[in-house]
Amino acid sequence: MIVPASIVPYFALERWAPLLLLLLLGGLPLVFDPGPASLYDEVFLLPKTLWLQLLIAPAAALMLWVYRRQLRPFPWMLGMFAAWLMLACLFNEGGWSRNVTGPLDRNDGLLTHLIYVLVAAAFLAWTRAHPLQALEWTSKMLLMVAGLCALVVAAQQFGLLGTLGGERLGGIEAMRGGGTLGHRGYMGGFLALCLPLAFYRCVRGQRGAAGIAALLTFALAATWSRGPWLAGAAALLALVLLLPRERRSVAVWARCTFAALLGLLLFGLSVLWGPQARSLEGGSLTDSSGRTVLYRTALEGIAQRPLWGWQSDGVLLAMHARDPREVVAEIEGRSLPPQARLRVESDPRSDSYMARIEGYEKDLVILTTDKVHNEYLDYAVSYGIPAALLFVLLLGAALRSAVALPAVAAALVAYAVYLLTWPEVLRFAPLAWALLGLALPREAWRVKPPGLQESAGSGT
Repeated sequence: MIVPASIVPYFALERWAPLLLLLLLGGLPLVFDPGPASLYDEVFLLPKTLWLQLLIAPAAALMLWVYRRQLRPFPWMLGMFAAWLMLACLFNEGGWSRNVTGPLDRNDGLLTHLIYVLVAAAFLAWTRAHPLQALEWTSKMLLMVAGLCALVVAAQQFGLLGTLGGERLGGIEAMRGGGTLGHRGYMGGFLALCLPLAFYRCVRGQRGAAGIAALLTFALAATWSRGPWLAGAAALLALVLLLPRERRSVAVWARCTFAALLGLLLFGLSVLWGPQARSLEGGSLTDSSGRTVLYRTALEGIAQRPLWGWQSDGVLLAMHARDPREVVAEIEGRSLPPQARLRVESDPRSDSYMARIEGYEKDLVILTTDKVHNEYLDYAVSYGIPAALLFVLLLGAALRSAVALPAVAAALVAYAVYLLTWPEVLRFAPLAWALLGLALPREAWRVKPPGLQESAGSGT
């Protein structure tokens, strides 16, 4: 039942539980530990993991309890997704203990995915009770955090700020353009998620909207990452297609075009100004970045274990089960000479693939990526085809429900496209699941509440 937010007492949990969860979710992309550490993961991954498990999860549980009556009718699709992941962890090769935490350089095993579901369920329940409040507060939080992240990226692109975390010995390497998320691909994914929210504010002509849209456009370009670029472009296209006719005026097109061109112009100036995050020379923006071996391995692994998958980082187990000559040839991008003798030295349950080669120009070939970099294939190879199908159905149901909310739907399109070439990472995934939960309750958006388009100051 929809309850006007204005009648909720000021000190009631119904008001403060959502604020607490939004505050903690907003802090997730920003938190990192700049102190002494030997690994990049201790700078970025560990603080965000603790933030997610010790702060966000309890806050989401609190909000779900506060709005527990809104769980009728029960969100069966979310429940089925969580249940299948748990069943897969019981029956696949990894076993319960390995699957719960996932690979140590990701921490995205069963526990993390259950927290994603918890966050989505909490937002679903809140949205059923107060749809306009959930829409407005969530959008404002995302844009505020995205603006702060974009400023950090801008400082890095102009050479005013170095790579956060400095030089470490190992882990997922921090890069210029990665800001407080560490990796530029992750930062690009988060900015692509928020980009349509900014441009919809521009569509509505809200004060300062063109500036925030230009800033996010510039920062997204400055991540130098193709997958996020594609996701951002897909989001803006979806936003254009979903805009109601009355919004498609010359003034709207002029404002949005100005914001986009301003952001791209700033990016061009930054390239001329100082050090770039990624060179256009040497084919670095046109190669496969090692994804060929990951995709082929995932497809072969799925064919071998279609029901329960392998384990939470199943692509590495599947890779160790393949012909090593094929794997090394795909990693190297060329076939090995017949005289080359090859021996796999890594353990199937390790976090990398390592092969020793004799009679070849390289003595050692190492692949340290333990995610497919296509989340749909990753779900299938890790937890079985049903897990991937349920995830796609969740995204599809949220998109169908959010047709009345152009910016939210476009943001979900950005996330869906981003996951075609990048993994789902806990560094910002809970914010995407919050949007998914907000969009899922179709009954809240089937008939637009009065003032949906004009009263929600969030710009969505």
